[in-house]
Amino acid sequence: MRILLIAIIGYAAVTTLAYDRPQRTSSIERLYDDLDHHRVDRLELVTADFKASRETNTFWFRWSTSRLTWWEFRGEVSRTQLEKARQLPRLTRTITGDRGEPSFDKWLDPKFDLSVIRGDPSRADSRSWSERLPDGPLRLLIPFIGLGTFLLMLSRPHNRYANRWAWFWLMTTGLSGVMLYLLLERRPVWASFDRPLRDPAKRLTGGWGFVCSLFLAPLSAGLASLAFSLL
Repeated sequence: MRILLIAIIGYAAVTTLAYDRPQRTSSIERLYDDLDHHRVDRLELVTADFKASRETNTFWFRWSTSRLTWWEFRGEVSRTQLEKARQLPRLTRTITGDRGEPSFDKWLDPKFDLSVIRGDPSRADSRSWSERLPDGPLRLLIPFIGLGTFLLMLSRPHNRYANRWAWFWLMTTGLSGVMLYLLLERRPVWASFDRPLRDPAKRLTGGWGFVCSLFLAPLSAGLASLAFSLL
């Protein structure tokens, strides 16, 4: 069971890294072609700086053609290029928003005094990695795994490698601490059941757990990025 949970967390981390490192394209036509050939799994408008009176406006789109392949377009889109979106209902819904307001006709008509500034790129990039997972079962499952592991840690009277306070601080780093707990407690996943397991000479205390937590998140993110770059 632990190995399954670790595998789920690892897959979620790789999925998020793929989102954070999209393949960039300088052409909006790439997005149009992927939509036209039904290759797009997910599409989002990260931000738009739009004014109807301008001939060209700035858009930032992200879309996936698989869970591990994301694309990104950031650049100027002319009114003529935007006109092609009429043939792609999914794109027009993304541009106009969930309520479809203002209508797409207003986006194209320079006579309308339409000005839209949507999205904050810095805020989009600062979301926690679990929040950047695509919508679906995985995004719903990850918080339950984290909470369940945290409650399991609290319910155990004795943890082998660190006390409760140490694990508490390590788990505040996010799922890095959760994965570490699943790997180690109460018996490391690689330890043989045929041999008795010795207790460590010292357990990690709360103070050292807090210090380690300061380095765990950036270290795990760096190692994950390195592993992803080698895929």
